[in-house]
Amino acid sequence: MRQRGMVLMVLLCCLVLGSMSALLATLGHAAQASQRQQRSAAMLAEVKRVLLGRAAADASLPGSLPCPDANGDGSADLLSGNDCPYYIGRVPYKTLGIPEPLDGDNEPLWYALSRNFRDDNSNAINSDRIGDLTLSGWPSDNALAAVLFAAGHAQSGQSRSASNSAACVTTGSTLAETLCAANYLDAGNAALNTKSSRNLSFQSLIHDADYNDQVLPISSQELLALTAQRIAREVKACLDSYAAVSSARYPWAASITDTLSYRATVSKHYGRIPSQPRPLKAEISDSNVNALLDALATLQFALDRYATSNTIASRSALQAAGLSLVGSALAISTSSSPALPSSVTTLANDTGIATQALALSPPSSTIATVRALLQSTINGLIVNGIPLDSGMSIGWPTSCSHVGSSYWNHWRNEVFYQVAEGAHPDGSGCVAGATCLRLNGDGEYRAMVVVGGSALAGQTPRQPSAEPPVTWLEGTNLHTSPALSFESYRRIDTESGRVNDLVVCLDGKNLCR
Repeated sequence: MRQRGMVLMVLLCCLVLGSMSALLATLGHAAQASQRQQRSAAMLAEVKRVLLGRAAADASLPGSLPCPDANGDGSADLLSGNDCPYYIGRVPYKTLGIPEPLDGDNEPLWYALSRNFRDDNSNAINSDRIGDLTLSGWPSDNALAAVLFAAGHAQSGQSRSASNSAACVTTGSTLAETLCAANYLDAGNAALNTKSSRNLSFQSLIHDADYNDQVLPISSQELLALTAQRIAREVKACLDSYAAVSSARYPWAASITDTLSYRATVSKHYGRIPSQPRPLKAEISDSNVNALLDALATLQFALDRYATSNTIASRSALQAAGLSLVGSALAISTSSSPALPSSVTTLANDTGIATQALALSPPSSTIATVRALLQSTINGLIVNGIPLDSGMSIGWPTSCSHVGSSYWNHWRNEVFYQVAEGAHPDGSGCVAGATCLRLNGDGEYRAMVVVGGSALAGQTPRQPSAEPPVTWLEGTNLHTSPALSFESYRRIDTESGRVNDLVVCLDGKNLCR
């Protein structure tokens, strides 16, 4: 009996040890799976951060995202016409300037892109742009700009051999198995997705034997919020740089109703960013003189850019500016009733000719010669009664990166501007506590820039020339005449549901508060 008892005890110990081993193995596998998912989540978040930063910083089209990498070379596919060849592929890590992103199973991350955010200069991206991708479980009123995927280990029916090629349902063509999204992504995430037949609906499901994709969306809203911040910073830097060389004064605003020329209008404190500073103390009505002022401003900007960077593009812009100035001078001199004496139009003509000579390669004029002629022309205008503020620059500084850019045409109706009383041409400065501007009840600022956010309820369709701009701005930012108070909130603030405008102060300061 004692021996039989001992045997039973040994068997019981074996059973307990076996159960514990099985339990530990199960827990070990679960822990490893959890670690892999955590690594995947961290990599997805990092790639999302990089993509958002890239979109906001894109030099030629802020808010755009690169085409997916469908051929596996690490770079974004080149456009085919105005489209990405495929709207799903691997993350183009070389284009993003990062190491190849791998998930917790050491598989490449995948990336689906909305056509509405492709990096194509014909694509009008601004605060109104909406992505057309959807993801199960994601709010339908916040369509997506992109979706990132961590594929995980291969599921049943997925083959990932680099040496084998096969038909791929995602591309509709035959290619290496490692380049076919269907061998990595599950359910409808790997459906046909080309420029002519796009897949707009993606799935985020509970992990099981048939689905193990980890998914991270990029919403239009978060992407455009960062892009609007970039636009606001650019405009702020431009206007603050202008004021720094213009006796701490800012230009007049362009009238909200002027959506063609965006011309700075004397005594217009509140409106949009003007196309040229036009620092006049009193309005002038002669169209030829106005055209001459614009030509001089364009030439100064082109000259400064050429002086900074002598390139084919800067020489071309300089030559065009010189030609335009010659034409403007000629229009005045040949008028039946010239608004300026021939001494001034001759100076302007000589400035234009010297500018064109400078644009030659090699140049037959000098930057100093053109600058001297330009200043003489401006002085001649002032002497002959054109009411320019002599303490202000006639053109924008080269730090105004939006000037001449194609993307500014997408944003200019969404950017509003107010200059405080006294901080404008011929002003002596705003008065603290009286005429200086305030943001959220704080500060004493000379000017403000307001970027309208995505349309809220009742703000569609947009009405670009409506005054007040009720289809863009909200709260105290919405007014028909100059006001002192503005308000701006973070996306996490409750008030952002009522006011989603982005407001920045213009006073040479990095922060408004």
